[in-house]
Amino acid sequence: MTVPTLMVSGRYDYIFQYESSQVPLFNLLGTAPEHKRHMVFESGHIIPINLTNLEISAWLDRYLGPVK
Repeated sequence: MTVPTLMVSGRYDYIFQYESSQVPLFNLLGTAPEHKRHMVFESGHIIPINLTNLEISAWLDRYLGPVK
């Protein structure tokens, strides 16, 4: 996959563990380093949306353009 990618995950996710699942997946993405980001929150599998809203909005604005 080579499209811009924002990966959002929790460090203490019990389903997709950080070291054995999240990091290898992120490293295998074929996207150029400047167009991929791995946001890791100090949470489990469910990340509170208020923690991610600003980052996701900024990412979408960057690649899709700001909302008018």
